[in-house]
Amino acid sequence: MGSPVFINGTQEAVYAIYRDITERKLWEEQIRSSEKKYRQLSTQLSETNSLKDLLLDIITHDLKNPAGVISGMAEILCNDTSDDESARLIKGSSEDLLNVIDNATTLSRITIGYDIDKEEIEINQFIRKIADEFKPSFAAAGMEFESRLEDEIIITANPIIAEVFRNYFSNAIKYAASGKQIIVDQELAPDFVTIKISDLGETIAEENRRLIFRRSIQLENGVKRGRGLGLAIVERIATVHNAMVWVEANSPQGNSFCFKIARQ
Repeated sequence: MGSPVFINGTQEAVYAIYRDITERKLWEEQIRSSEKKYRQLSTQLSETNSLKDLLLDIITHDLKNPAGVISGMAEILCNDTSDDESARLIKGSSEDLLNVIDNATTLSRITIGYDIDKEEIEINQFIRKIADEFKPSFAAAGMEFESRLEDEIIITANPIIAEVFRNYFSNAIKYAASGKQIIVDQELAPDFVTIKISDLGETIAEENRRLIFRRSIQLENGVKRGRGLGLAIVERIATVHNAMVWVEANSPQGNSFCFKIARQ
């Protein structure tokens, strides 16, 4: 744009108009540049997510195929030789591997931000089954396990929520074995159920209770260390279920790790 022309001594007014037009053109150019940039980023993000989906499907398919073959052959061996302990071990381990692959796939979809399939789950029976998996670990850590779950409670969730309770149990064994006890309890409300897994170990300081749900944070005696992926995953699982997770102080000492979700 050329130099401003002053008419009838209105120099200040002309300068103001000139500045306004110049600034407006600059803003328009910046907006157009930003729009172009974000359109490109949006396209790249879409392409990246498509590649993630493809990679996830390929990995899942290529892992499940051989694991499924192993499981099928082991089942045949079990049927032919029902007393073969090795065949039963192979069968059980191959089924565990298939479950791990399914869970890894679901966690990957959660991480990407996709919705996941949900079904009706009776949460108390679900937790009891998970607790049974940990009985040898509870015994090895010298911890007594007590369940105070009673009423039948139906929720709508993906079975991946098992990872929430597995992480809670695992953390109690790892960090609160000195308390010698793990208690599973629940609080019922008309629309929600809150599951609490409590220990009698060292109480986590209030200022650190949210930190432990962040990735790469673990606490031991109040000191940050290691890569704390477990509870970060727990929080992500809760988010896709419109649920809540947190930790609060137990009485007389220790911690209660909580999971609150809508009930039917």
